[in-house]
Amino acid sequence: MAVKIPSGLLKKQEELKGVAKKLEESVRSKVSDIQKQFNRTKSSVESSYKESKKQVQNRVDKARSNLERQIKHAQKTKSALEAKAAKERKLAEKRIAELKKMVATKKRSKATRKSHFQSR
Repeated sequence: MAVKIPSGLLKKQEELKGVAKKLEESVRSKVSDIQKQFNRTKSSVESSYKESKKQVQNRVDKARSNLERQIKHAQKTKSALEAKAAKERKLAEKRIAELKKMVATKKRSKATRKSHFQSR
C-alpha cells in the first residue's frame, strides 16, 4: 500500500533541501574565509616575531661588540699605565739611590771636617 505524499510537502522538502544546500555553501565559504584570515594573521605574527628576534639579536651582537671593544681599550690603557708606573718607579728608585749617595757623601765630608778640625 503506497502512501501518497501531498505535492505541497514535496515542494517544501525540495525548497528546504535547496536552502540547506545554500546554507552549507555559505558556512563553508565563511569557514574558508576565516581560515584564510587566520593563516594571514598567523603568517604576519610569525614574520613580526622573526623580525623582532633578528632586531634583538642585532642589538645583543652590537652590545657585545661594544663591550669587547671597551674591554680591549681598558686592557691597553691598563698596560700603558702599568708601564708608565714601572718607569716612574725605576726613576724614583734611581733618585732615592742618588739621594742616599748624596747623604752618605755629606756625612763623610762632615766627619772628615770634624776630624780635620779635631786634629788641629
